Formats: sequence, structure tokens, C-alpha cells
Amino acid sequence: QPYVADYLVTATFQHFISLFEDFFFDLLRLWLSAYPKSLEKRQVDFKTVLDAGDKHAITRAVVDKELNELKYKKLEDWFEYAEGLVSLGCPTAAEIETLAEIKASRDILVHNKGIANTIYAAKAGKSARYTDGETLEVPENYHRESWEMITKIVRDVSEAAAKKAK
Repeated sequence: QPYVADYLVTATFQHFISLFEDFFFDLLRLWLSAYPKSLEKRQVDFKTVLDAGDKHAITRAVVDKELNELKYKKLEDWFEYAEGLVSLGCPTAAEIETLAEIKASRDILVHNKGIANTIYAAKAGKSARYTDGETLEVPENYHRESWEMITKIVRDVSEAAAKKAK
């Protein structure tokens, strides 16, 4: 029972966030690859051009660089970037705030052995559930609500992006 209550719950919780991140950045990668004009002002190292086999390889390198830089920004910045790129109109600010706390919780579980710190507080913002030094927990209702929030955001973003791509 402790295995299910502790390890399995935190492992699946962490996996939820990984799945969301994969979805989000794969969506942006597909969008930027299909509509590369949005990156026309980006500078490219000449080495990248020389190493690339063709225009598609150069585009892929620019897209990868762009998304790699975005990955290290706040979750709010991710959605601001997507909104500027695609004008999705979702998720709401409250949903982004909730998702930011979920992601901050995952980051603390992975990178700080589940002990909240100032980084968690900064990432989680007003939705922070813990203060510096407290041990983060993933109770059953939080686990379920996190999954529901992630699936709602993925569904909403997918539908909005599909409408814009037509």
C-alpha cells in the first residue's frame, strides 16, 4: 500500500507533466515547421547553414533552437508565446496559474526530493500549496484534479490549434 500511495502516485503525477510538455512542444514544433515565416527574423549561425543538407534542415535547426530557449522560461511565457504565434484564446489565466503550480510541484519532486523552496514558490505563484522547507505531497484528489486540468488544457489547445490550421 505505501508503494501505491507514495511512489506510484508521484511517478504517474510526474509523468502527467512530461506528457503535457511533450504535447505542447510537439504542437509548437509542428506549427513552426508548417508556418516558418513567423521565425523569419531569427538569426542563424553560418555553421548551421553549412551543416544543413537543405532548407528543411535549416528550418528544423531554427525551430529546435527557438523551442529549446522557450523550455527554460516560465509556463506563463510558454502560453504567451503560443498565443502570439497562433492566437489560441486558451487556456484561461486561472488555468495557466493552476498548471504552473502543478508543473512547479513536479519540478520539486524531480529536482529537490519533494522539498518546497523559493524556486517552487516563484514558479507556483499565487497557487503555491507549500512554503520553503515543507514536504510536498500528492494527495489522491490533487492527483486526479491535476490530470483533469492537464487533459482539459490539452483538449482545448488541440481543438483551438486545429481550427486555426484550417
